[in-house]
Amino acid sequence: MTDKPTVVEALAAVMGEVREVRKADRNTQQNYAFRGIDAVMNAVGPALRKHNVVVVPLCEQANYRDVQT
Repeated sequence: MTDKPTVVEALAAVMGEVREVRKADRNTQQNYAFRGIDAVMNAVGPALRKHNVVVVPLCEQANYRDVQT
């Protein structure tokens, strides 16, 4: 059996490599800067792949309700 890092150790290694993602995109209608998903993926993708980390969304609860339109 090989020694594999824990999830926390792997995420800490990724965080050690990725420092910040600048707010380089701008919403011109409301005039605010934001981080686009492409910028985030370009910044964190290489480190995630290097440390074999896959981010998987998990829906723990779904709420439904009727809305009158």
